[in-house]
Amino acid sequence: MVYEMAKRGFIVNRSCNDALVYCFAVRGHHAKADSLSEQALRKYGADAVASAQGACARAAAARADLNRLRSYHEAKKST
Repeated sequence: MVYEMAKRGFIVNRSCNDALVYCFAVRGHHAKADSLSEQALRKYGADAVASAQGACARAAAARADLNRLRSYHEAKKST
């Protein structure tokens, strides 16, 4: 999706990336959301990763997905 957006001239900045991460995660496409979160590091820097992971956590909360919320909490505790 990001490739198609860029091909059509849309600028995918950090805020847009966070929105895409949230949308994928809230729909249950966790692999794609996690992939975009990992790509945020090389595209936008270390702060963007935290922002993208926050979008994933908000999506998990919106879905009431306690297992995903726990995994984000455990990942945060380990860093």
